[in-house]
Amino acid sequence: MGEDDPHRGHLAMGEDEPRGRPAPRSPRPWARTTCTEVTWPMGEDRPPVPKPCILV
Repeated sequence: MGEDDPHRGHLAMGEDEPRGRPAPRSPRPWARTTCTEVTWPMGEDRPPVPKPCILV
C-alpha cells in the first residue's frame, strides 16, 4: 500500500482531535460554589446583612 491508503489519510486528519466526544465540562465551574456564612466578632452591636448567593 502506498500514499493512497485511505486509512492512513483518515488517521492523519484525526490525529489532532481527541477520540470520541470530549468530557462535558461545566462552562462556569464557579457557579457551583456554596454560600459561606459571614462571621462577625462577638463585640459588635450590628452584624452585617448576609448577601444572598446569586448563581448565574
